[in-house]
Amino acid sequence: MATRTGSETRDQSTASGYSLEISLHAVELPVSYLSTLLRVVQAAIREVARNGEGTRQAFSQQAQPILLMSMNSGAETLSLRFHFADPTSDVSLDQISEQSFYALMERFLDYVKGRPQRDLWGESTTGGVSMDFGTEVERRIDQVCRELRRISKATVRFREHTLVIEGDRLEVL
Repeated sequence: MATRTGSETRDQSTASGYSLEISLHAVELPVSYLSTLLRVVQAAIREVARNGEGTRQAFSQQAQPILLMSMNSGAETLSLRFHFADPTSDVSLDQISEQSFYALMERFLDYVKGRPQRDLWGESTTGGVSMDFGTEVERRIDQVCRELRRISKATVRFREHTLVIEGDRLEVL
């Protein structure tokens, strides 16, 4: 994952709604947690992009799109914004970002729908059944959700799609 500063194309992409935003609601975060989170987020985004009909070709070339990140921090929130850019010119690849992040949010929705429901006492209604991952993308989505559950509250947002994670509670808004 590349992080660059001062890029006009990055700011344009972020401002125009082609970025995925992950907000972490915490006062302090262990560096090891943030490192792991960035690694699993990047892997999930790239896996979704590699498998998308409209994005697969861009990721089969020698010079693949790079994933850029910008950060914003508030009193108790760290916001990470991601988008893809051309590896040689740093020009934002809005169409690839849009298609990849839309597909990622759809995968999050599928993940939430596929999770077992809890009964009145908080126990899984399906018992101790572990989730079976049919694809690498599903496994990556699970990794992201597991990492996001480790902090008090996290929000994943792309345009009108929002996923809120608070402990074991996952909610699609």
